[in-house]
Amino acid sequence: MIDDAQGIVSIVELVLNVPSLILALIICARHGSSRSSGWIYTVLLCLVRMVGASCHLLTYSNSSTRLIKATLIIEEIGLSPLLLAALGLISRFIDWVNIGSAHTRLDVAHFRILQLLILLATVLCVVGGTSTKPGPDGASERAIAVSVALALPFTAIRLTFLVLVTFLHNDTFRLLHGSLGARIAMVPIPEHIVIDSWTFTVSIPPRK
Repeated sequence: MIDDAQGIVSIVELVLNVPSLILALIICARHGSSRSSGWIYTVLLCLVRMVGASCHLLTYSNSSTRLIKATLIIEEIGLSPLLLAALGLISRFIDWVNIGSAHTRLDVAHFRILQLLILLATVLCVVGGTSTKPGPDGASERAIAVSVALALPFTAIRLTFLVLVTFLHNDTFRLLHGSLGARIAMVPIPEHIVIDSWTFTVSIPPRK
């Protein structure tokens, strides 16, 4: 029986990620596979969070060591698709900038290298998309870039939580039986702000 705050948080997290996942899938389908590298990872983030919440809820009826370990692993790797999504969306904007520039200092290859490093660091095997081909809609690309930039502080909060959990090992910052308030403030809330800001921005038609 789920009778504690952590279980309720997992239920809320599972429910909230359903509409985010549906919207991210719609955006992926709308923009096509050649332009949706960032959105693919947004879909992955929603799936990871849903699986993680489901695994935690299952521990109430089956407290096996394997299930608990799976929950902790999923919690740890959740940051990876968030960073990959940000890099994918920024790479789209860089490609759009490079279209009108004679001198290219940054291209999608640089971001693919960073994405590969993140994948290797988290031991999360994700197949990335090919080089993006942004369309002529510069207003849309600029809006997404601004949205990613504004969401960076919340991404930094999520990254800070992982760093604190990794190096402090105290009663507040722990993946298991840590401070629920700290986890809520630094994991699901920042992640949903980031995802919702991205999806909301791309869902609004650009001004003509």
